[in-house]
Amino acid sequence: MTRLAKWMLLLYPTTWRARYGEEVDSLLDESGADARVVADLFRGGLHMRFEKWSFLRLAFVMGATGMLLAMGFAEYRTPVYTSTAIMQITPMQISEDMAQANLSTALNERVMQIQTGVLSRTSLGRLINVLGLYPGDAKAEPLEDLIERMRKDIFVRIVALPGAMGRRASAFEISFTYSDPHKAQQTVRMLMEAFDEQNIHGGSENLDVLDTASLPVNPSGPTRLWIATLGFGGGFLLAGMIAFIRASRNRRPISLLYADGNGIV
Repeated sequence: MTRLAKWMLLLYPTTWRARYGEEVDSLLDESGADARVVADLFRGGLHMRFEKWSFLRLAFVMGATGMLLAMGFAEYRTPVYTSTAIMQITPMQISEDMAQANLSTALNERVMQIQTGVLSRTSLGRLINVLGLYPGDAKAEPLEDLIERMRKDIFVRIVALPGAMGRRASAFEISFTYSDPHKAQQTVRMLMEAFDEQNIHGGSENLDVLDTASLPVNPSGPTRLWIATLGFGGGFLLAGMIAFIRASRNRRPISLLYADGNGIV
């Protein structure tokens, strides 16, 4: 622990080490060091560095540190992939007096109605078991929790159709995000089949596939560059906070040694 305490002295400015280094080094040899002394030295060294550094230097160091920490976090982050597909819904019959707004509203409401059945406990529970989703958590978490997590990973939204097609039909996108790109694609395929099954049981609309389930190649969500940029920005903001606190409070000398020589603050 004494050797680690001496390493902490490297955090202090050169002028401080030239004046007090030998004295502190001798004191550490005589009395030794524990975790508290190491922490005091570390805190005091950083404090003195921050007091001496300009804002630009502090911002650069803190930003670079935040970027490195963020990139390290990104290396351990499990990548996720999003597969998407688009389906079209059209009425079997269109009456002459049916307004376009009423038709679109009715079709969109029908999609939401079918979605309720597709995202039911029975339907999602079957998908989890058939595809073996969330294998690492299936032993530790109840099925209800896995179903709720899967609901959050599924996204259904209405999308616009171009031109005349949009006046007599509606479309919706189905997406699923998962750690395995192939299983993400398989899940979207089975969700499309579930939409067909639910519609056959009680609907008077036709469902057609416009875009098949995609096989994602690149992970979805924040890229490494975005994570690194976010880390640098976080470090920069922290540097600003430190500079603000440093400027707003009264400067006062730091006591480096206790009078009895037992430690450093």
